[in-house]
Amino acid sequence: MRSPHLKPKSSPNGKFFRLLVLVSLLIAAPLLTLQVAARVYLMQGDRFLAQNQLEKAINSYSTATKLQANFATVYLRLGKALQKNQQFTEALKAYNQAFLINPDLTVQSDLASDLTRLGAVLLKKGNVSEAIIAYQIAVAIDPLAIEANHNLGKALAQQQRWQEAGQAFNQVILFDPDNAQAYTNLGNALFKQEKWHEAKKIYEKALELTPKDALIHQRLAEILVEIGEFNSAETLYLKALALAPNQGDLYNGLGQVLYEQKKVDEAINAYQKAIKLSPNNPEIYKNFCFARHTQHQYEEALKLCRQAMTLNPAEGGAKFYVMEVERALAILKNPNLLQMPERIPSPQTDPYISYKRSIVKVVIKSSNYQGVGTGWVLKREGKNALIVTNRHVVTNPEQKQEQDAKIEVELYSQPPAGQIRKRIPAHLLEKTDPNDWLDIAVLKVTDLPQDIQPLSLSSVSPPEASKIEVIGHPITGDDWSVASGQVQSVTEQELYLSVVLASGNSGGPVLDSNYQVIGVVVKAGLFCPQTSSNNQINVSLLNKLGCGIAFPIELVQERLNQWGI
Repeated sequence: MRSPHLKPKSSPNGKFFRLLVLVSLLIAAPLLTLQVAARVYLMQGDRFLAQNQLEKAINSYSTATKLQANFATVYLRLGKALQKNQQFTEALKAYNQAFLINPDLTVQSDLASDLTRLGAVLLKKGNVSEAIIAYQIAVAIDPLAIEANHNLGKALAQQQRWQEAGQAFNQVILFDPDNAQAYTNLGNALFKQEKWHEAKKIYEKALELTPKDALIHQRLAEILVEIGEFNSAETLYLKALALAPNQGDLYNGLGQVLYEQKKVDEAINAYQKAIKLSPNNPEIYKNFCFARHTQHQYEEALKLCRQAMTLNPAEGGAKFYVMEVERALAILKNPNLLQMPERIPSPQTDPYISYKRSIVKVVIKSSNYQGVGTGWVLKREGKNALIVTNRHVVTNPEQKQEQDAKIEVELYSQPPAGQIRKRIPAHLLEKTDPNDWLDIAVLKVTDLPQDIQPLSLSSVSPPEASKIEVIGHPITGDDWSVASGQVQSVTEQELYLSVVLASGNSGGPVLDSNYQVIGVVVKAGLFCPQTSSNNQINVSLLNKLGCGIAFPIELVQERLNQWGI
């Protein structure tokens, strides 16, 4: 007998599972619908892009990104459409977003080439930081993109990021070992980092590849000058002039190496030819000025240095020479000037007077070197005082102390016309080793006027974006100029300052809003480097025009304590 068919009973677990599936579908359905809609707008945008209807394509892609925010392909197409529509900054943002969503993007639709072209346009428009980002994405996507690597190096060089620029040029050389321009640019980057011997090898390789390039002869000659091989540099300049006989800067370089070899008459002949070819080059007039001075033709030397300053008011060597010679001639005509009392302005006339009196102009002269920098009074006992400055202010370009060097400090005052500011002699008490990254020195002076008091030192590290002021003697401005700015970033060893400084500010104090010293200026530069926390692709660069670098006062105090100061 056949058994009756029994309908199975539903289990509680089975009902729960079907309910769970139903709920999941209900939740997922809108998401699936959004993804489908996003792809529809993507395809619509592709059609408009193919028809060159750029505004419609941009609108379609933008709608797709709103429907599906993590859709890398849409951002790539949006970037392409924006780029073709000449909305270059917006295009970069779209490409950047695509890369953030998917850092492992492979080369597709000539994406690296698109980004390279975009970088070139941004660079031409002066948007250097944005161009760098475009090139960085391009080489991240395609490391073999030689043009992108080379352009990246050149853009980084514009921001004085020499180490990073060198890495980009090295990448070009890796894939194109016969690229003479890459070798030349790498040599330039090494030169800027003062890596003389490394730069020499690179320039020599560039010269092997292009033996008739006058510029490479010149660059290699400049390296030889830095390492003191003047005779070899002379030979290279002569070879360069044989290849390019109408370049004034080559005659100027030849004049310099001849002057260094004490061939003054030959150097003057080279400078005269240089001026005929390049009459608006201030450096030639400055160098010619020094050569005339060596011949004791002081009036002619002054005329040449004044012409250099007319052509370039920031020509520091000429400015220093003119000021020193005019001072010496004034004293020669009237020795009583040295005994004249100082005329010190009142706080009502100059609110900075007490700080300026504590900040000195450091002047150093030797048979081979002359220079100027800034220093400030750290402490005093009676008429004796200690002054902090940089090591490189009181030593020669090789960071060595010349035996016949004479150091003086000039004190702030406002002398009437025809008079001069007071100077007192100083001697070098302590300085850091030339290989020491901490570039500081301490001078000792006597007979310091009683009104000059030490500056106060801050006991706390400055926060980022805090306001600062720097008082010093930039070659681009007046002595005791006050530059205002802010702390851009802080590291263990350096303060990066968003403030316009120049050579001559070195050694000066960085003052906080309470006029306490928070740092010692060591370098003036055009751009501040990125801090290590900044992602080089997805964060806008923080570089700002006008950058100074200073040592935090805590580190300076530690070294002073080690010296027993």
